[in-house]
Amino acid sequence: MGGPLRRAVYRHGHPAATRGTSGRRKRASGLWRYDARVLAVLCVAAFLGILSTIAVGPFLPAMAAEFGVPVGVLGQVPAGTMLLGAALGLAIGPLADRYGERRVLLTGAAAVVAGACATAAAVAPAMLVITALGSGLARATLLPVTLSAVSGRFDGAAQRQAVGMVSASVSVSAIGGVPVLTAIAAAYGWRASFVAIAAAAAAVMVLLRVVLPPDADRARAGAAGERGSRALAGSWRAQGAIGMLRPYAPLLRAPGARSVQGVILAATLRNCTAWGFLTYLGAFLVQVHRFGPQEIGWAFLASGAGHFSGSLLIGGRISPAGGPPLRAVFAVLHLVSGALFGAAFVLPLPALGVIPIFVAAACVTGAADVVTTRLLIAETPAGRATTLTLNGSGSSLGGAIGGSLGGVLLSLAGFGAVGAMVFTTGVAAGIVAWLSRTRAASAPLGDAAQALERPVPQTA
Repeated sequence: MGGPLRRAVYRHGHPAATRGTSGRRKRASGLWRYDARVLAVLCVAAFLGILSTIAVGPFLPAMAAEFGVPVGVLGQVPAGTMLLGAALGLAIGPLADRYGERRVLLTGAAAVVAGACATAAAVAPAMLVITALGSGLARATLLPVTLSAVSGRFDGAAQRQAVGMVSASVSVSAIGGVPVLTAIAAAYGWRASFVAIAAAAAAVMVLLRVVLPPDADRARAGAAGERGSRALAGSWRAQGAIGMLRPYAPLLRAPGARSVQGVILAATLRNCTAWGFLTYLGAFLVQVHRFGPQEIGWAFLASGAGHFSGSLLIGGRISPAGGPPLRAVFAVLHLVSGALFGAAFVLPLPALGVIPIFVAAACVTGAADVVTTRLLIAETPAGRATTLTLNGSGSSLGGAIGGSLGGVLLSLAGFGAVGAMVFTTGVAAGIVAWLSRTRAASAPLGDAAQALERPVPQTA
């Protein structure tokens, strides 16, 4: 986290880091340490949000065997989690813009604790519905609100680098999180893995409360005494559902809204591809390639490493010096990811041939995630958190469709049909990404990077 982050400006009551005298350099160094702590905690929160979402996938075969139901049926649980996350995300964005990210992130971490404990205690598939409630809220809050937080707390090149690091931290959930969970499951059973997730989420709650500054500057919209979840609940009583959705109006009517809508729709289709694949990757490796729990963990590690590499690679390519048209890169990334994910399920290859394909697909998807976030920050006519959580809702909806439809196709026609589905949605995402471009949205990579340095409008 060197370079621009060392000169980052934290914009909530802290002086700018400057260079010149030795005293100013010391103050800049102290500010750098403070910013590094904030960024590290936000990255951990994003990591937790994704890990809690993907944790069920590697254990679907074991859970299905214990509960006595087909894998395709049990796969509807993570699909339901994402569908609930899509609905909740519509409220989370305006709440984060209105009351601040810290409160919302604390609520999301608490939801992970509740959902993971419910999963560990489940004795029947029906009890996993409770899991979907906690995991859905976590899905709607932790990653999109974390991206909003780093976008608001860092400026210029530091902002671009911080967004890339948060996106890369998503990969670490597969690189480090899934192998640790599968190792725990191999020793103590799959339920112990979810106990570990609950403990990690409790630790993240403490870190968020200690390291992130209070959202006092945004509390003007609510009663002075409201705190935490009371602020979230009171906002609904004060405004009603229609009032809560008002911040989305610029995304429907403002100039340039069509371009932002296209980015969100393309991301929705891309997540239909990615989650349709990831939900059943564990079952595919067990049933087709005879992998055990720890081998599945290593496969997820390789996939996460690919996503991590793609996130960092594309971040290094976006610089003020200019580059290829960003929207063209956006469209090509979607097309390639769909083709690779589909090929991994369809082609009759041995394990050593399949793994490099889905690792490459994960690398492309990591790059697409970063480009999506940067396009939305640069082009949105609405609040930053509102836009990013709307995109998170679309992504959750895409994941729900991919997971649910994938389960149906798996039950009816096998993994080849799932591969055909993820290929089709990937191609559709690329077409939407290209057709939704506008003259303003066709700027080169460097122009988009410069746009990130301009202030982003906030909703009242």
